[in-house]
Amino acid sequence: MRPKPRPTGGTRMVPASSPVSLQDMEPNVPPMMETPTPAPQVPSEPDSGLRIHPWGWWLLAVLFAFLIISQNVIALQRPPKPEAKSAVSEVRSRLFFSYLADPTQILPEEAAGEAKQREQYTETREKTLQELRTKLVPHEAKDADAARLALILDRELKKPVDYSLISFLMSQKAPNPEFAKMYTHNEAPMTGLEAEKGFAKSLAEVQYIEQRDEKAKRAELMPKDRFGLTWLVLMGALGGIGLGTVLLLISIANFRSGKWQFIGGPLDTDDSEQSSRLALRMASYFILLFLMGGMLSSLLLELKVDTGLATFGGMVFATLVFVATLNFRSSTGETILARLLGPREMWGTFAKAGLWTFFANIPLVIVFASLGNLLTRFIPAPSHPATEMLGDNPTAATIALLFLSAGVLAPIGEELAFRGLLLGAQRRWMRAVGAGVVNGLLFAAIHPQGPALILGLASIGFAASMVTQMYRSVVPAIVMHAVHNSCVLVFGLIVLS
Repeated sequence: MRPKPRPTGGTRMVPASSPVSLQDMEPNVPPMMETPTPAPQVPSEPDSGLRIHPWGWWLLAVLFAFLIISQNVIALQRPPKPEAKSAVSEVRSRLFFSYLADPTQILPEEAAGEAKQREQYTETREKTLQELRTKLVPHEAKDADAARLALILDRELKKPVDYSLISFLMSQKAPNPEFAKMYTHNEAPMTGLEAEKGFAKSLAEVQYIEQRDEKAKRAELMPKDRFGLTWLVLMGALGGIGLGTVLLLISIANFRSGKWQFIGGPLDTDDSEQSSRLALRMASYFILLFLMGGMLSSLLLELKVDTGLATFGGMVFATLVFVATLNFRSSTGETILARLLGPREMWGTFAKAGLWTFFANIPLVIVFASLGNLLTRFIPAPSHPATEMLGDNPTAATIALLFLSAGVLAPIGEELAFRGLLLGAQRRWMRAVGAGVVNGLLFAAIHPQGPALILGLASIGFAASMVTQMYRSVVPAIVMHAVHNSCVLVFGLIVLS
């Protein structure tokens, strides 16, 4: 399907039926009426007489090749998480979910005493704890995290205190000696996150109180808000998958019936020269993000700025400069940024479309991410910097920076570049679906997560490309991308932190 002509007079064409209410739109011509009159050529920047075709595409192709190779090589060369850290992460997470299954933690007091539920939990509890304890044996004498968890599990299994672990922790940096004293002298644990991270620290406090008062009830001591939040997230995830499946089926049916149509991107080009200009602008985004942004991050690190702040500082700088370059007015008086975002009075409608697309794409992300992991199961999975930050007791400032960069800046910069500039340049030669597939694969290939997640990320890029071509605006794609990244961060923060 060739893209339909760009409408004139500021009126914006949309599908006859769409995933959101269009009642706020100005009157529009039905899309199935008589053949539209030819649209004027897409406004371009002032013509200086300098022809750049095809140099914009050549430069972009070289940059893409370099970034795809370098990002994936870096991802594969990034050292995998040490065995001790992997074991500790697995034990900590499984220990947490093991206690989620304890009816005394999540049920009212009268239900907690039901014999059947109590028996079902007790049958598996000791076996699970012993299995987790065994995983720590190779690492407990060398890794402080493993030693702390080993002490917790020994007390849960009613085993005597292992004083070799106490001696090891006493020789480590704070707060390990304080944690060891809690098990040798029955001293109160330190407050906050100083003694242990997250759930394990809370469990250590409960154990301390139980040692002082045998009548204390664990159901009254465990942090029920933590359990409640986790259950809420898990139920929300399952609900999102169910809702997404329904919306995906509705979307497929509407496309098959012709109710929804692709009307083209906000910057579709009519000739090779315009296409090459957009490719050149896309190349400038890469140069800003990976060259100038990287240089700024390195400079901040040299000035002893916090690693997280230095890393994200470069991204903030590159994204803001890139957006500023799109805000220069062309000969028509309209900025490229304004054309990419669409009319402000439609942003609410676009946001609803972005939310619809986010939910409808959840099943696709799960399927393609699982397929990618299956196909690359023999390749060592690299650790990701964001995952490492979330699992390393992040400060409030680090968490805020993660959400600012991944939940706000990355969606804005990447969608303006990929679904705005690159998609518009592609549409000179490609139809809607083909352009979306290629755009999604290129989007996934430059990310540092490694080969395992390329298909999952490509499905996100594909969905963003499709919704952009339905509304001639990147706002739905930005909303979808931002919600996706924020949900991943929230889930990772709860599970890993």
